[in-house]
Amino acid sequence: MIEALRLFDWVANNRYFFDAKKQTGAALILFLNKKDLLIEKIKKKAFVFNFTPNPEDMRKYPAVEYKGDPHDYGQVEAFILAEFQKRVQNHDHGQLYYPHVTVATDKSNVETVFNAVRDRIIQESLRDAGL
Repeated sequence: MIEALRLFDWVANNRYFFDAKKQTGAALILFLNKKDLLIEKIKKKAFVFNFTPNPEDMRKYPAVEYKGDPHDYGQVEAFILAEFQKRVQNHDHGQLYYPHVTVATDKSNVETVFNAVRDRIIQESLRDAGL
């Protein structure tokens, strides 16, 4: 998960996706897949997350340790989503961020998520066009 957070940080804060002068950026859509596997895994084995930043990360993020119920999916999901949210540094400056937790084998779940994403993209495009 640490590598996923670092990669997301790099993408979310990449200068090519955010225009600092206009204070606008590309919408970020995060898909966290395999929700069903995580649910099953934390039933059998406790969720543990200890993030001790390397010197490069220390400037941005403090050390983090998960302290919630290691077998409660709702708490684990909220923690994971919060960790990704922390890495969207331009969110307060107009960059839109949409996280979705999915089960790719559940057709209705994927359909619902993609419809929501499509609708959001259309709404933002219409708004940007002044309609």
